[in-house]
Amino acid sequence: MIRMIRMTRSIRSTRTPSLAVLAILAATPIQITATAQDAETAAHFGFDALEVVPVGPNAGPLLSTDLDADGLEDLLVVNNHKSRIEFLRQRADAVPGEPEAPRRANELPEHWRFERIEIPVNFEVGAIRTVDVDGDGMLDIVAGGRPQSIHRYPHPPPPEFRLP
Repeated sequence: MIRMIRMTRSIRSTRTPSLAVLAILAATPIQITATAQDAETAAHFGFDALEVVPVGPNAGPLLSTDLDADGLEDLLVVNNHKSRIEFLRQRADAVPGEPEAPRRANELPEHWRFERIEIPVNFEVGAIRTVDVDGDGMLDIVAGGRPQSIHRYPHPPPPEFRLP
């Protein structure tokens, strides 16, 4: 059964208070500022200032691991746009500062914390892991993707990887 409900107020009368509230809010000076990350607030919550490492469009997946067994967390970032895995090896002697100038044309600048090592791939990487596949005590890179395949990049003497 459908009942018709009669509205006691018109739509026009309910719109008027809303417009009045909007007019008051518009006249009130509300200052919302987006500032750079406040170092004091960040430190309060246990974080350092934001660091950005340029990689390129559509980067990922990403993996954090100590790939070279030096006690520092390194990053592996898939860059399917440039058909490579980027091994961002954390530098033990890193000093905060300006990024290094690019070595080649059309290259992203180096980050002061990481050394970029490029591992070429000939497939679209969808997943990435590190595991000691061959039992030599060093982590190898294992990547899967399209076409449906799994590729292993054995860990040679640091810091380079080779194609299988």
